Amino acid sequence: MTTACLFLKAPRAGTVKTRLARDIGADRALAVYRALVERQAAALPPAWSVVVSFAPHDALEEMESWLRPRFPQGVRFEPQCDGDLGDRLASAVQREFLQCGATRLFLLGGDCPQITADYLHKAEASLETHDMAVGPAQDGGYVLLGLRSPLTALFENITWSTPVVLAQTLAVAKHLSLSIATLPTLEDVDNLESLERQNHAFLTHAAGLRKA
Repeated sequence: MTTACLFLKAPRAGTVKTRLARDIGADRALAVYRALVERQAAALPPAWSVVVSFAPHDALEEMESWLRPRFPQGVRFEPQCDGDLGDRLASAVQREFLQCGATRLFLLGGDCPQITADYLHKAEASLETHDMAVGPAQDGGYVLLGLRSPLTALFENITWSTPVVLAQTLAVAKHLSLSIATLPTLEDVDNLESLERQNHAFLTHAAGLRKA
């Protein structure tokens, strides 16, 4: 079973897309965040199992009302555990492989409108012959991480939210002698410059920059 685990925050103004909010305001940044996540949801292959790993813990009702209609194939909601991002990723990986029956797992955020269904299918196919698949981000992180076993060591001693996340992750993978499939590098939308560079009508409309 292939599972997509989306790591998402509750759609609350002032807590999402904070760098973008400094340029366009919290309400418009929230609209962009919603548009990005909904685009990501639409790109997921219908045959995949979907779990939304959300924060904060009290956001279940608002996450369900927002996202359950976006997944006619069904979706499960799980609160993120406490700890840093590495702790939360490791916990989700263990749960999905050891308790929920995943045989291939893709960790995704909601920041990259360039992730398409074709990109995801290629990532899935790569796990037939590789231990892990990674979609690099232009900022030095990754937009996707695919696994076929619970390799939680990949999330230990990583300097999160810095340009060295991908390099540190790949160093751990090489230390573990993992075979790695590297997908094309994509760009997250984190600030006004990246928003304007990608020039997606649905995003600029959400941001109030021009009409779609």
